[in-house]
Amino acid sequence: MVDLRQLRQFIAVAEELHFHKAAARLNMSQPPLTATVRQLEKEIGAKLLERSNRVIQLTPAGRALLTHARLTIEQAELAVATARGAAAGYTGVLQLTYVGSAMYGRLAQVIRTFRRSYPNVKLELKEATTATQVAALREGTSDLAVLLPPLPDDTGLRMSPFDED
Repeated sequence: MVDLRQLRQFIAVAEELHFHKAAARLNMSQPPLTATVRQLEKEIGAKLLERSNRVIQLTPAGRALLTHARLTIEQAELAVATARGAAAGYTGVLQLTYVGSAMYGRLAQVIRTFRRSYPNVKLELKEATTATQVAALREGTSDLAVLLPPLPDDTGLRMSPFDED
């Protein structure tokens, strides 16, 4: 199976058209780079480079692979960045339940500010009673709730003041 390391190394050779320069660019020695390209050719079942008198040219298979290898690396990097963004809270879905009267306080402004600050987070809003919100938090169908105290002592939930009015 072809892996990202092989594709990155092939891209360097294909762009430099020189094993020594590609190896220097990748901070590695030339023999393992040559071995990687040979292994890649073996796995694909096609010659990717035409080597003659220290001149390297891409074969049609090499040109085709280069195009898709670049896209694959770009997509892999995007996948990692997206996952990191989601882990940091910059993308994803946030499910917020609230009591209807909360919209008359600061909640509407906080929602607008949140949406401007985190445009890649989908904010799902649902109006609910305090009891329904507590159940949703426990079940994991709500991430955050804006409710009215007091809460029953046995909820196991942590509460922070949101709006004093």
